Amino acid sequence: NDHLISFKMDQYLYTYRSAHGSHLYLGFVFDLESGKKLSLNELFTVNDSFLSVVNGFMFETIKENEIPIFDFTEFKGLDESAEFYLQGEFLVIVFQEYAYTPYVYGPLIFKIPLSEINDFFNSKYF
Repeated sequence: NDHLISFKMDQYLYTYRSAHGSHLYLGFVFDLESGKKLSLNELFTVNDSFLSVVNGFMFETIKENEIPIFDFTEFKGLDESAEFYLQGEFLVIVFQEYAYTPYVYGPLIFKIPLSEINDFFNSKYF
């Protein structure tokens, strides 16, 4: 929109002597007026209600799509390790490869419709 720009970067990393490389997904959202990189807390009112909606969406997506979450790592929902960006009418949340899912699945990506979280918008940006 006229207030924000958002994009993702996908990098492929290969460390010496590893069996294979890995993807690294980075998300960015910038305020077009100030040039400042924005946090999730600056874009949305991140409170218990917001977390309930977003985490509910993610848990339901995992269940419906039978996403293979590691047995040794319980998926806890949105946390500081998640990358995020905006894509059209979606908030995209990304957990890196191996955080919760095996390499064969790739990163755990959720596309949450902005219409489901519009009650939490920061009016400065939306």
